[in-house]
Amino acid sequence: MDIGKFRDLAASTQMGRARLEERDTNQAPFSETTVTAPNRSSTGKLFSRIGDFFSRATKSGKETQATQNREVRQSFAEALRRAYPNAQSSVIDKVTQHSTKPLMVRDIKAIMTDVELSNKVGAMRFTVPTSNQPISISPSLIPRSTLQSVDNLQTELQGKIDRGRELVDKLRHNTEDKPVVPSKKDVSDIMWFLHVSAEGKAGAPFKAGAITVDDPGGRIREYLDRSSEVYQRKSSHIGGFQKVDGGAHRGIDFGGAPNNLDELLPNGRSTVLYGRLAQGTQQMPREMLFLKMESHGCRLASPSSKIRDGEGHGPQDRKVKLGHDLKAFFGHAFSFLGGIGERSSGNHAADSRKERVNKPFIEGYQTLLKQMPPVVREMLERDDPLSKSGGIRVMSNNIDQVRDALRRGVGIEIAEPEFEEVNILDEEEVPRDRQPLGDGPVLGPQQGIAQQTAIDLDLQLEVMENLLAQYDDGDISLRIGNEVILNRHNL
Repeated sequence: MDIGKFRDLAASTQMGRARLEERDTNQAPFSETTVTAPNRSSTGKLFSRIGDFFSRATKSGKETQATQNREVRQSFAEALRRAYPNAQSSVIDKVTQHSTKPLMVRDIKAIMTDVELSNKVGAMRFTVPTSNQPISISPSLIPRSTLQSVDNLQTELQGKIDRGRELVDKLRHNTEDKPVVPSKKDVSDIMWFLHVSAEGKAGAPFKAGAITVDDPGGRIREYLDRSSEVYQRKSSHIGGFQKVDGGAHRGIDFGGAPNNLDELLPNGRSTVLYGRLAQGTQQMPREMLFLKMESHGCRLASPSSKIRDGEGHGPQDRKVKLGHDLKAFFGHAFSFLGGIGERSSGNHAADSRKERVNKPFIEGYQTLLKQMPPVVREMLERDDPLSKSGGIRVMSNNIDQVRDALRRGVGIEIAEPEFEEVNILDEEEVPRDRQPLGDGPVLGPQQGIAQQTAIDLDLQLEVMENLLAQYDDGDISLRIGNEVILNRHNL
């Protein structure tokens, strides 16, 4: 079936059922159900047969209509795929999700709009500046109103991405001409560069999620802190890092006309949440920046006095914009309540890149703790690996240290010295790519662990280590959960 027939219907004013049946002229029409009227024999049987008659007729009619609805929807989906080859499959697949329901003209109009916009985005190709990697982005990354109102959108967005990279590069390498107050355009451009880079590294688009960024000297964070629109805010994320100096979370809100690309954030988000991941806190090996773009700001929810960064350690809050901030506050509250189910289940959507650890890993580590003798359990619990700010990084490091301690304790030689990475962009650190770790703890007979016991424990630890290896993309030493990590090589 040609897409033109659906376009004609979409352009029509008819709001009834879209009955689209394409047959050869020689093909017989859909067969009608033939029912023979009941014979009258007795009053009781007569009413019974009349009931059966209408029941069969109704059931047969519904089955015929359901078949026709299914065929129409399948024809529509096939026509869309031919006409819009760059459209996202998931958008077209919605056509056949309710396959037996009638396809209404209003349905066709809505679907055509979504598919046309998806096809427009699908045809766009962007380049991640760091790697020159070509990337397609998800249609959801750009609000529909922006797609409909901005010309040369691909060129404009690529310009934002490139400029964002230039700003980040200057900050990370400390080559900024002089400290400036960043505009909303500056912040928006940085977010586009970081999000597209994150999607490129993840190999798939994501809407809900966090990004952590290598931030030597905390210079990107300090740059954002200079914004005239920044404020400190409450946050339910990575609480352990909020307790350190400069760790209170901040927000910068956005908004404006659809064609105002200066204030456009990826996925049509309305605020940037960011905070410090301090080097040395819960075994974080380098200074990192936590970023999360959200649908609602939170200016009216200030952090407690224990968390808030005072003068000289954090920014002053921008003035309250009562109408905007009230609306954002309630929007944020409802959004938070809506996510309770996902958080309590411990299982997160496949396309989510949130910093939480999925339930099987939490349960696996809890089981491991129960199986360990007290002296080993104490080492595995170091730095609170099951907390929101601990996670995969702490679990992995603790297991490595326990396994090494067991080998030292029972006299098994470690084949090679271990090394940790050193951020050569941080002035405070030794300017070498790698440096050896010092002597570590010992777990052996003096701690009540015989050689065979050590071997058995090591095998159990190895099972958990192999499970955690699913997260190991080269950045496990920096990882909290399922966030996307942009290390210095990705920027």
